[in-house]
Amino acid sequence: RRKGHKVDRIAAEKRANTARLMEKMPDMLLDYKKKKWAKKMKEEDKAK
Repeated sequence: RRKGHKVDRIAAEKRANTARLMEKMPDMLLDYKKKKWAKKMKEEDKAK
């Protein structure tokens, strides 16, 4: 029986999850920036 095969599987899953996250990340960042920007614009409108 080989030791450490469970660890290998977990590591592989983590790598797969990370890759999936990286694909989603740009969209998440864009949404975040958009929200932040929209909030800033609203505050500027109030100040006017």
